[in-house]
Amino acid sequence: MVSTNLNSNPPTNAAVVTAPFYAKAAVATIGVQDYSHGCLSHALQARIMTCDSFILSKFTELKDRIKLVIHFSKNGRD
Repeated sequence: MVSTNLNSNPPTNAAVVTAPFYAKAAVATIGVQDYSHGCLSHALQARIMTCDSFILSKFTELKDRIKLVIHFSKNGRD
């Protein structure tokens, strides 16, 4: 998140940066990278969210497989 008047200027921290900091970091990537999250903290947040969704999808797959095993066990089939 970027702290601006639009979102009531939340206090800055590792996840919330100031607008000038974000702008400077984003401009520094022009001509260097094809794609950018704008600043390092946003890139890390995106990476964490990607990992979380991957882990969640794997957990959901595992949960569905366990349900099938339980269902077939109760019905006497393997």
